[in-house]
Amino acid sequence: SEVVLRNTQEAAWLQYPLKNGKVIVTTLTYGWGGQGARGNPLMNLVDYAWYLSTISNVSWLSIAPTSGTVSAGNELALTATFDASGLDGGLHSAKVLFTSNDPLHNPLEVPAFLQVTGAPVIVLSDSGLFFGPVFLGGSKTQTLTVSNEGTDTLRVSNIAAGTSFFTAVPTVFKLAPEQEQLVTVRFAPTALGEVSDQLTISSNAANLPQAFVALSGSGIAPPVIAVAPDSITFLLDTDQTGTEVLTITNNGGSPLTFEIHDEEANAAALAAAGAGEKLYWTNVGGSFPPTQIRRSNLDGSEVETIFSGTGNVRGLAIDDQHDRVYWCDSFRREVYSSTLAGDSVKALVSNLNFPLDIALDVPNGKMYWTDLNNGTISRANLDGTEVKVLIVGMANQFTDSEEDVQRAAALANNANANAVLNGPFGLALDLQNGKIYWTELFGGRIGRANLDGSSVETFLFASSPRGVRVDAAGGKLYFLESGTDRVKRANLADGSNVETLVTLPSAALLELLELDLRAQKMYWTDFGLDNIQRASFNGSSLEVVQQSPNSIDSYGIAVASAGWLSEVPPRGTVAPGASASVAVTADPKGLSTGNYAANIFIASNDPVDSVTVVPVRLRVRSSDVLIAVADTTNGVPNDTVSVPVTLDFSSPIALNGLQAALKLSNPSLVFVGFTPGPIVPGGLSVQAPAADSLSISFTGAAGQYLNQSGLLATLQLQVASNATPGQVTSLCFFSLSAVDSAGNSPSFAGKNGLFIARKAPEVSGNVKYARVSGGGNAAKPVAGLSAVLSRNGVVLQEQVTNSTGNYALLGILPRTNYRVELHRQSGGLGSAVTPTDALLAFNAYLGTITLSGSQSLAADVDGDLAIAPGDALTIFNRFLGVINQYPVEDWRAFPASYAIDTNVEAWKSAPDGIEYPVLNSDQLNQDYVALVRGDVDLNWATAAGAANALITDTQNNESGAGAVIFQFAEARALAGTDKIVLPIRLSGTALERGLYAFGGEVQYSAEQLEITAVHWGEVVPQQEFRTSYALTQESVSAEESGATSTQKLLGRLRFGGFASATNAIRHSGVLLELEARISGNLLAGTALSVQLCEASAATGAGSPATQAGASFEAAHVTVQQNAQLMLAPPASFALHSNYPNPFNPTTEIRYQLPEPATVTLVIYNTLGQRVRTLVSSEKQVGGYYRVTWDGRNEMQKVVTAGVYFYHLDAQAASTKFQRTRKMMMLK
Repeated sequence: SEVVLRNTQEAAWLQYPLKNGKVIVTTLTYGWGGQGARGNPLMNLVDYAWYLSTISNVSWLSIAPTSGTVSAGNELALTATFDASGLDGGLHSAKVLFTSNDPLHNPLEVPAFLQVTGAPVIVLSDSGLFFGPVFLGGSKTQTLTVSNEGTDTLRVSNIAAGTSFFTAVPTVFKLAPEQEQLVTVRFAPTALGEVSDQLTISSNAANLPQAFVALSGSGIAPPVIAVAPDSITFLLDTDQTGTEVLTITNNGGSPLTFEIHDEEANAAALAAAGAGEKLYWTNVGGSFPPTQIRRSNLDGSEVETIFSGTGNVRGLAIDDQHDRVYWCDSFRREVYSSTLAGDSVKALVSNLNFPLDIALDVPNGKMYWTDLNNGTISRANLDGTEVKVLIVGMANQFTDSEEDVQRAAALANNANANAVLNGPFGLALDLQNGKIYWTELFGGRIGRANLDGSSVETFLFASSPRGVRVDAAGGKLYFLESGTDRVKRANLADGSNVETLVTLPSAALLELLELDLRAQKMYWTDFGLDNIQRASFNGSSLEVVQQSPNSIDSYGIAVASAGWLSEVPPRGTVAPGASASVAVTADPKGLSTGNYAANIFIASNDPVDSVTVVPVRLRVRSSDVLIAVADTTNGVPNDTVSVPVTLDFSSPIALNGLQAALKLSNPSLVFVGFTPGPIVPGGLSVQAPAADSLSISFTGAAGQYLNQSGLLATLQLQVASNATPGQVTSLCFFSLSAVDSAGNSPSFAGKNGLFIARKAPEVSGNVKYARVSGGGNAAKPVAGLSAVLSRNGVVLQEQVTNSTGNYALLGILPRTNYRVELHRQSGGLGSAVTPTDALLAFNAYLGTITLSGSQSLAADVDGDLAIAPGDALTIFNRFLGVINQYPVEDWRAFPASYAIDTNVEAWKSAPDGIEYPVLNSDQLNQDYVALVRGDVDLNWATAAGAANALITDTQNNESGAGAVIFQFAEARALAGTDKIVLPIRLSGTALERGLYAFGGEVQYSAEQLEITAVHWGEVVPQQEFRTSYALTQESVSAEESGATSTQKLLGRLRFGGFASATNAIRHSGVLLELEARISGNLLAGTALSVQLCEASAATGAGSPATQAGASFEAAHVTVQQNAQLMLAPPASFALHSNYPNPFNPTTEIRYQLPEPATVTLVIYNTLGQRVRTLVSSEKQVGGYYRVTWDGRNEMQKVVTAGVYFYHLDAQAASTKFQRTRKMMMLK
C-alpha cells in the first residue's frame, strides 16, 4: 500500500489486516506538497529535509529509511514493515513521528494500525497409536492428547477413522489457547487379521486443518470359557471335608488365563468367632506422622505390630488368596502393599494427592481407591500398573498441588453432574453385581457406578458418611454416618429401607468400616473414642475389641478370613481346545450345623464373559462314623502312590459290616492293591469294579468288629503315564452303609480327598567356567559336559549342557540315594593349554607362586591330588601334541556351592557331584564350576582365538605386562643344499620383565616344505629352560576355483618352552630357526604358505628389581599372521642327489637355478646310451625344481636293474652349468 505524505495538515494513516505469524512490507510515499498541483514550480522552491524521529514502543512496525531529503516538487517512497509474529489476534496501534524543516507541520504524526487475526495451532501427542493384538469381541483403548498452542480458539469439528474398528470420544470440542483435551481412541476388531487405518482430526487449525494419526492393531481369536458344573452343593459332617472338581474349558482360539476368588456368606448359623481369622487396623499413635499397622484375633486378643514407619495409613484391604495387605498413605500420597506378616513392603502407586480408602477386585487383579482432595476414584492393577481415573470431581480447598487442581478441574469439565464428587471417602465393591459404592464426606451422599466408572448415580443421601461396605449375599449396604454418630444399613438394590443399627456417643468420630461375612459381624474404627468396636449385622452384641493404647487415632480396618471354601489351583492357563481341573474343597471345621453359601468368581481374559460366577452351597451336619481319605496326595506319572483310608468314631460303636464306594473323577489313577490297617481284625477287601471306582467292604466274622479309630487300609494306586502336572483327581465317597453289632445303621459319612498329579522332579542348573578369583565366570558358559544322574551306582539319565551351559534332568521318580555328576572325557579344550600353564604348575611345585583352588585342580593332570614336575611336563606335552589324553578326564567339574578356596588344601576335597538322599521335589539352580585339566591360568575361551586372559583375572592389554612380538624374519637359502631357513624372532617391551613361558604353532604347506630340523636361538637360556617341539601333518580340504575342493597336505609345528622362576628370556633376538627342504617346483619369488598362529607368552609381574619371577601374568601377544615369506633365488646352480637311491621303481631328482636358463635333464645307462629325456631344452626361471623318473625308457618300457646316470645341462646368459650323478635301480 502506498501513502503519499505532503506538507498538509491532514495526517495520513496506515492500516493492514494480518494473520498471526505473517510479515507484510508496504510502501509509504513521503513528498513535497502545496496548495496547487503536485510539482507546481512556484511552490517547489525549497528542499524538504526530514528524519524519522520515533515510533511508539512496538516491535511489529519498522520504517526505512529513517532520514533523508526530498527536493522541492519531488517525493520519496518509504518502506513500512509489519510483523505479526507472536502477536495475539485483534487490533494493534502505533504512532510514527516525523521531524522535518517544514515550518507548519513539524513534527508530523502518522498513526499506524495492524489488525491481527489469531491463528489456532493444533499439536498432537502421538503420530501413531499401535494397539497390538486384541481379541475379537473385546477392545483396547489408548489416549491421544490434542493441544492448542496457537493464539485463537481451536475448534475441532470431527474426529473419525476410516473403518468402524476404531472410534474416538469426544469427536467435537473447542480449546482456548494453551488448553488440551484427552481423546480416548478405542480399537474393537470384529475380524481376524491386521488392521491399519488413520484417525482424521478436522479443525480450524492454521497449521493442520486436517491432522492424521496412524492406527494399527490386529484382531485375534479370543478365548472362550466354559465352566462345569454351574453350581456345587456339599453335604458334610462337621469333621468332614468335601471336594468337587470344576472343569474349565477353553473353546476359543487363544490361550485362556483365569484366576479364582471366592466370597463366602452365612445364610443360617454363625461360625465360631475368630476361627483362623485376623483383624487388621492402622494406628497413628497420637504423634502424626509415625504410623503402624497392627493385627489381632477377631476378639481383640494377641495384638502384634506388623508394620511401623512414617506416614498416615488410612484405608486397608486384604487379599487372602495371595496373602497380601494393601493400604493408602495420605501423608506420603502413595498406595502400598506387603505380605500379611508385614514383609516385602512395596510402593505401588505414587504422586497421588490424598488417597484414603481402598478396595480390591482380586478375581480381575484390580484395586480401587478414593482421593479425598482430588475428588476422584481411581483403579490400577494389583501391581500398581495401568493407573486410570474412573470417576472425577472438582478439586477442593484441601488440595496440596496446583497441578492436581488443574487436572481434576479439567477432568470435571467433561463429567456429568452426578460424577462431580465432593470429598470421596469410603469405598466398597460389589463384585457379584459389578458395582462400586462410595461415600462423599462433604457432599453428604453415597454414590454408585459400574466397575468401569460408567453409569454414575446418587444411591442415597446421608449426613457426612464415611466408611461403607457391601454384603452382596445378604442384599445390604452398611455405612457409617459420622454426622449423626450412627451405624446404618440400606437395601443394596435401591438404597431403600435405611435403618439405624448402632447409635454412638457424640464424642465419637467414625472413620472406616469392615464386614466379617462369615461371622456376620461388622467392625469400625472410632477416631474420637480411640477404639475399635464391633457388633452383629443387626446391631446387637456391641462390644469394644481394641482400646487405647492399642488403638490410637485408628483409621483403616480389615478382616483376613480363613474361610471354609478353597480352590486349587487358584489360577492357570488353558490352551485352545484344552481343559483344566480345579479342586473345590469345603472344610466345615469350626462351623455350626446349618446352611452356608458362597460364590466362586472365575476371572478370565474371555472378552465376553470376563467373570464367571459359580454358586456354592454347604449344609453342615454331624455323623457317628466317618471314613476318610487323605486330604491331598501327590504323585508323578508312572509312580505308585499310597493313599491312607481312615475310620473315625464319634462315639463307641462296634461295626459288624461296612460298605463304601470311592469314585475317581478321572482315569489318572489305577488301583494295583491295598494293605489292611492295624484296626482291621480281618474280613476287609478292596476291589476295582470299574476303572473309575473302588469298593471297600468289611464283613466281620463271629466276634470280630471294627470299633477303633485309625488306619483302615492303605490303597496302592499307580499314576498314569499321561497324567499332566496339575491335573486334579477327586476321590469321593458314595453309597456308604454300615451295620453295628446290634443290627442298627449308624450315620455314616465320607471325607473326600484329592490327588494332584505333579511334574516329576527335575534337577537343573548351569555350568560356568572357573575363575582365578573363585566361582564361575558368567561370561563363559560351558557346553558339551554330560550331566549324569545315577542311583545306587546305576546310571539312569544323561544330558549334555547346551550352548548357554544349562542342563535339565527331567522326569525323575521320587526316590532316595540319587547323585548327579558332570563329566567330559575329552574335547573342547581349544587353545586353553599352553606352556604358560606348565610354567605355573612347575613354579607352584617349587613354591615360588601360590595357585587358587581352581588352578590347583587344573594343574593336577594326573589326578593324584598333588602338583609335581610331572604335571608340568604332562601339560607341556599336551600342548605340543605329544600326548592327546591325560591319565584323567580332560574336564573336571565341582558344585558351585563348594568353597574351594577355604584353605590351601580345600581343592583336594572338591566333590565331583551332588548327592540327593531324598529327591521328591525340583532341585533347581544346581550350578557347577568346570575347568579344563592343564588350563592352570584358567584361560579357556568358548571361541577359538580369544585373547589370553591374565592369570590374575585382569584385562589383557599392552599397558599391563607389555607386548611380546613373534614374527618371521627373512627366509634365507642354506648354501649348497635345497633347503631354506625360516627364523622366528622375539621382541617387545614385555621382555624387560622376563619371559618365563612361550608357545606357538606354525602351519605350513607340506607340499611346499618339509621341516627337517628346528634350532633354538640365542635368546633361549641354556639352563633351567625346558624347550621342545612336535611335528604333525594332516590332509585338509582347500577350495579351488569353481567352488570345488581338493585335498591339501597341511603341516603343523608346535613349539614352546617354560622356565623356573629364576630364569627367563630378557632380550630380543631369534627364538628358533626352522630348517626346511623345498618339496616341490618353487620359483624364486614364490610366496611360501607359512602361518604363525596361536602364540602365547607369560612374563613376570611387577618390577624386575623387586618381584622378578615372584608371580606371572599373560603378556599381550602380537604375531605376524599369514606371513607371506618370499622364496629368494638359490645362490648357485646345483644338481642334488636323487631320493631315494637305490630305488624301485621311481625316484626324485632335484636341481636348482640361481637365474633363468635353458635346461636339459637326461638319463644314461653305463654304456653312455640315452635312456630317457626328462627335461628337453626347457626355458626355466630361477628356483628349485623336482623331477620324478618312473624307471621307464622313451618307449615307456621298464628298464632293467642296474646303474644309471642323470645329467643336467643348464645354459644361462652368464654361464653354462653341467653336472652328472649316479643312481641305482633295484629289482
